[in-house]
Amino acid sequence: YIRNHLGERDLDAAAVAAGIGASRSSLYRLFEPDGGVAQFIMTRRLAAVRDALEQGSRQPLAVLAEMFGFTDESHLNRRFKQAYGQPAGAYRRTVLEAGVDGLDAAMRRWPGWMIEIS
Repeated sequence: YIRNHLGERDLDAAAVAAGIGASRSSLYRLFEPDGGVAQFIMTRRLAAVRDALEQGSRQPLAVLAEMFGFTDESHLNRRFKQAYGQPAGAYRRTVLEAGVDGLDAAMRRWPGWMIEIS
């Protein structure tokens, strides 16, 4: 449900609970190991943007921000930098310069992986 509704800015615990027919309290318990529902949604949004950039998306960052439920490009960049150590535009430039080599891609993703597992 979350993956299918990432572009909706009002996607939150209440929307997910209603969408899957669960109570919010059970949803909170389910997502507690992931830092909560909101954190899980944000992690998925950031991963979706990162994946789009990794696949060579040339859409403007403002468009990607809207597609994946961020308030605006600034919000996307702020959260992307927190998660991956650099703004989305810098990440895109790194991807374009390095290409799609598997090792290079893994090295770019390393900071994000470390944040996701901590």
